[in-house]
Amino acid sequence: MKKNFTKHFWVYFVLFLISSIVANAQATIGSHVTPNTGALLDLKENADGSSNKGLGMPRISLKSLTIDVAGGETNMAPTLDGTTTADIWDRNEHIGLLVYNVNTVENQTNRICPGMHVWDGEFWQPIASYAAPIEVKELDNTQPIVRGFQYLDPSVSDGWSLDKQADRLAGKYNLGHNTTNNTPDLQDTRGTESRTYTTSRFYVGYKTITRSYIVKRNNSCDPVSNPAWTSVENITQTEKVFTDGIWMTQHLNTTKMPNGTDILQFSESMPVGTPHYQMLSSDPANLYGLLYNWYASINVGSGAGQTPNPGDANQAGSNQSDVNIQGICPSGWHLPSDQEWTDLENGIIRKTSVFSNVPDLGEAKMIGYDDMDWRGIDGLGRAMKSKTALAGKVATRGESNTALLGGFDAYLTGHYNADISNPTYKENNAYFWSASSFGATDGMRRSLYTEINSQAIHGGTHRGWSARVDLFSVRCKKN
Repeated sequence: MKKNFTKHFWVYFVLFLISSIVANAQATIGSHVTPNTGALLDLKENADGSSNKGLGMPRISLKSLTIDVAGGETNMAPTLDGTTTADIWDRNEHIGLLVYNVNTVENQTNRICPGMHVWDGEFWQPIASYAAPIEVKELDNTQPIVRGFQYLDPSVSDGWSLDKQADRLAGKYNLGHNTTNNTPDLQDTRGTESRTYTTSRFYVGYKTITRSYIVKRNNSCDPVSNPAWTSVENITQTEKVFTDGIWMTQHLNTTKMPNGTDILQFSESMPVGTPHYQMLSSDPANLYGLLYNWYASINVGSGAGQTPNPGDANQAGSNQSDVNIQGICPSGWHLPSDQEWTDLENGIIRKTSVFSNVPDLGEAKMIGYDDMDWRGIDGLGRAMKSKTALAGKVATRGESNTALLGGFDAYLTGHYNADISNPTYKENNAYFWSASSFGATDGMRRSLYTEINSQAIHGGTHRGWSARVDLFSVRCKKN
């Protein structure tokens, strides 16, 4: 509607009211019936006060809902379609102006919907509120996740949530193994078999997962039946999960799955892809744990409590979520993921002297989730290896505290290569499975060595992958 028509309408309307009020003090529109007592203006068509018609308000097209009042603007004419630069409508003089807007603008910065609006001096306020825009947050699959860890120091309050401060002050999150820090021995009973394992806390803090999202908004005036999605922004959000880094400090030593079923002992005729274990040739009494293939470690299968074969999946590194499966581990515990092995290594790097005779390596030497092979952290391997060599084996060059004193205490039990034509037992090392798959035939693992002629190797740790049919040691982490 044009501005001149709008002005003339209100001029005539006001003149009519004035003449009616001067003559009668009250006015009726729609009939000659006397207005109801107390009504200055009475709209009715019939004697009983009813009407078959309504009041048609001026129909205009709003271009915007506001002006820059803070910037000193006083002319509200530019908010209406049909005005010119010569039109000057004082914003205060038009307070209370009531119109019906017919325009539709569906964007985030200038959203205008049809309906009755009243000018309040700064804004065209809708009489009936607009339907609220609908926002959705969609995972951006083109961007990788980012796995991280925020370590906490049990000796200081920084970073700890209020609900954990009392337990922290009571020493229940102290590192290592002692009587006050919630690291009791683990009793594992499977059918007729019962084992006891020592435990230790190597770190505590928040596991972090950062994901990218696309935020979309539906600015439609009728968002339910007429969606009009537009991308608003890209955001990242970080999820934090409190994690207590309690690990077993002895190699798993069981011939049964958690439900009590027997695991078959390895032989060269075993079908590929079936769970099995192997005894250590130098440990006939099974004092130092058993070796398991990856299928046994993850408890592969389709039954209750088992893990479906992940197939050709890459679950390793900083851009993957942790695999969270119990596997062969006791109830309340799980087979650590590739990422959790890195968390463990970094926990020991930060506080090396708590778990070994090696001085603290320090945060500056912490390693990344994607660092492969020998990662150049001399001292980490020594801090994790037991000082004690198995009978008849070479010196470990280890400096770990014993399990009873909270060390990782990794005995070099060796491993069994089963994926070659001549399966071979390899000595003077320790290999550990993770729960993380690496392609169709491999799984991620960690290794410790005591090579006589290689100082760099014996002092560090190795991250890599191995064939799932190989037989390695297993350590479990508390849920």
